[in-house]
Amino acid sequence: MNRGILAEISEKNEHFAEKMDFSPYLTHYEAFAHLNALSIAPMVDHTDRHCRRLLRLIAPKATLYTEMLVAQAIVYGNADRILKFSTVEQPVIAQIAGADPSIVGDATQIVAEFGYDAVNFNVGCPSKRVKSGGFGACLMERPGEVFAIVRAMKQASELPVTVKCRLGTDRVSGYEQLLAFAKGLADCGVDGIIVHARIANLSGASTRYNLNVPPLDWEMVKRLQHDVPDITFTLNGGLIDVSHIEQVRSWIDRVMVGRIALNRPDILASMHASVYGELKDYSPWHIAKRYREYMVEQLELAVPLRAMTRHMLSLFHGVQGAKRFRQHLSTHANRPEATIETFDDAMENLVKSASIRSTELREPDVHLIA
Repeated sequence: MNRGILAEISEKNEHFAEKMDFSPYLTHYEAFAHLNALSIAPMVDHTDRHCRRLLRLIAPKATLYTEMLVAQAIVYGNADRILKFSTVEQPVIAQIAGADPSIVGDATQIVAEFGYDAVNFNVGCPSKRVKSGGFGACLMERPGEVFAIVRAMKQASELPVTVKCRLGTDRVSGYEQLLAFAKGLADCGVDGIIVHARIANLSGASTRYNLNVPPLDWEMVKRLQHDVPDITFTLNGGLIDVSHIEQVRSWIDRVMVGRIALNRPDILASMHASVYGELKDYSPWHIAKRYREYMVEQLELAVPLRAMTRHMLSLFHGVQGAKRFRQHLSTHANRPEATIETFDDAMENLVKSASIRSTELREPDVHLIA
């Protein structure tokens, strides 16, 4: 674990530690993972351990999240397969979804045993499948059940427990409802709230619709932060440009970005540099070389090549030849017999197409093909 990632914790965060009474068994670094200034949202079918390994190369200091994990699958399924991760990914937080306090509590205990830095409860997913299971965003319409689950999670382990929610739903919304919800969570001892600043439309709208169409309302989150000062808030939703990050960081300390991190790694790198006050030091060629080392290790463990390359299709956005790179991997990496040479061929074609200038590629990275 890289203990230097949060070495610049401020006196303000030390105040949070005293106020939140973190477990003495947690390291300083682990206790503050959920207070990190930049995090990358949990995304179903995306933020698995291979994706997180790639994101860690692009955003070395950001807090990462698992995909949404159903509590029943953790408790009754193969927890090792679901939860196993590398310490290189840390800080990493597990997100759990469910509706039964007892089962979610048991899942929280298992998550703690695997060494995650915190656990997050999903009260924001609007998908029809999740809704049919009685959890996700529809729980915002049943706040008492959410409070019971959070209390069970707090009792199950000493990990920080946070909640990710929406502003409300198309059936239950408004600032007073949201304020009461946040205060109720505070009374349960929640350690932080992540707010996707849109309502969830649960009346038949698609997941894609819910990610983009309901209007953003950052001001409601700003107001909420003022009215519930004892809780640490993180803003999520609509943060797709460095200017957005700089705009909202004037009034909120923590931001969470979503699909922009996958679709535009270059923008994620710029956001990371802005949040942590660093010069942008991003080379997709260097990232590809480092990720190749990881892929070789995983292939030796019988991990299919596609499981890893599918996360890097946007890595060379804007580079000449990037389309051919994507097409090559999409076509050939899917084959069961695909080896690292499949990736090397895609890279070799890209290098030839990109007309790379010496100023674009660091000298150690010129020979990308091992």
